[in-house]
Amino acid sequence: MSAKQTQAQEFFARNASYYLRSAVHAGGYSLARLVETLRPEPNALALDIATGGGHTAQALRQAGMQVIASDLTGPLLAAARGLAPPGSHFVRHSAEQLPYPAGCFARVSCRNAAHHFVDVQGFLRAAARVLQPGGLLGVVDILSPIVPREARYCNLFETLRDRSHNWAHSMPDWIFMLEQAGLQVLHTEQFDLPLMVGVWAAGAGCNTETLLRLRAMLLQAPGEIRTWYKVSAKDGWSPWADVPFALQQGLWVAQKPPI
Repeated sequence: MSAKQTQAQEFFARNASYYLRSAVHAGGYSLARLVETLRPEPNALALDIATGGGHTAQALRQAGMQVIASDLTGPLLAAARGLAPPGSHFVRHSAEQLPYPAGCFARVSCRNAAHHFVDVQGFLRAAARVLQPGGLLGVVDILSPIVPREARYCNLFETLRDRSHNWAHSMPDWIFMLEQAGLQVLHTEQFDLPLMVGVWAAGAGCNTETLLRLRAMLLQAPGEIRTWYKVSAKDGWSPWADVPFALQQGLWVAQKPPI
């Protein structure tokens, strides 16, 4: 297991209660839109990877699918299982090593998790392997800008909040990786996730010093970064005041080619 995977397990085990009740993870545009674009098939089998609090898996169940929810973090998986309806299925494993036969799922989903993965390309290859021909993969994750130095700034900002963050990729990077995994990209979109820095930092258990540094990174960021994050605080805003901003998220739906 890599150091990042160990950090991720420790982070999510420590913050399991937050991810179970987080409004960002439990609902919102990205969840509804992911389920809609995946076009659930009643009684077909789906796999939700890095399920966290199990919210995406539950939404797919409510849409009529049979769902296996998986995650690498045991305590988080146990907490999600405790809130799930009877008959729900949970399995512990990584996103890159899927212990299932090839071609057994009609749908695979992964929401708000891939920026923690050490090997995103390995995750996509594994997802493609377990999909049925014609099956769909749906992913939601945070984005970084295309320009490398801007991407580095945004990823440093993310890592300051959560050391288990690995890398948020750009929209073109995601499309390239999906195609490299042998999948045909059917749908992409980008949208805002409005947040307040203080609430966002509190969810990760950040201390006061880290919170102030996060606010300063937004308030003192170059103009293109402030534009990317849609920072609405005016120049001279006190670092003790909370700062509104928006993470950029992407959604991708890709299909395994039919036979």
